[in-house]
Amino acid sequence: MTGLPTDPEEKRALLKRGFEIGQRIGELAQVGGLAGPLREYLVAQPELTVELTAGSLIAVYPGDVRWQVSIGADGRIEGMGASGFGPLMAALGIDFSGAPYTAGNGQ
Repeated sequence: MTGLPTDPEEKRALLKRGFEIGQRIGELAQVGGLAGPLREYLVAQPELTVELTAGSLIAVYPGDVRWQVSIGADGRIEGMGASGFGPLMAALGIDFSGAPYTAGNGQ
């Protein structure tokens, strides 16, 4: 992964923002709910790359964290999946050995 921060504070900020976006997507992507509010939220986030198709919304955050939301023909949400936080954290040098994250892990 390229273009990721190296400063510990920037690493934490990147992860925190990704988590916040994921939380909001989870709130908006309720199965059976309308996709419109989610679509509006996603396109308003400057750090996301958003792909809109007839059957899905795909949002990609730096480090290749992605959310994919399936949308039915009636414009209602049918399901959602998320991936990429583990690889992002590893690329940022976060220690998965069980030790708590501290500034400098992996540097």
